[in-house]
Amino acid sequence: MRLAITVLLCSLTVSACIFRDVREQQAMLDASCRIEGTVASDADSELPSLIIVLLVGEPVGAGVEPRPHIDDYFVVERGGRFGFVVGSGNYRVAAHA
Repeated sequence: MRLAITVLLCSLTVSACIFRDVREQQAMLDASCRIEGTVASDADSELPSLIIVLLVGEPVGAGVEPRPHIDDYFVVERGGRFGFVVGSGNYRVAAHA
């Protein structure tokens, strides 16, 4: 009988951990958003690829402008759609042929 109760308690504990993880994952998904768009180039370039860069500001200190750094990038052949999934924050998007 003790073994049955122990197994039951262990299975309930594991189930609770799984649901806790699901709640944490759902909270992360709720806090995320998608940055998307379309990019094209008019330049006559030998390189057909466009690189889209996602920049995020790194806080330096109070009253100081954040220092941007590359958080992610996306390569598009001859222009097209791009997208990033990000958390909350301030972002800048730049493109380079």
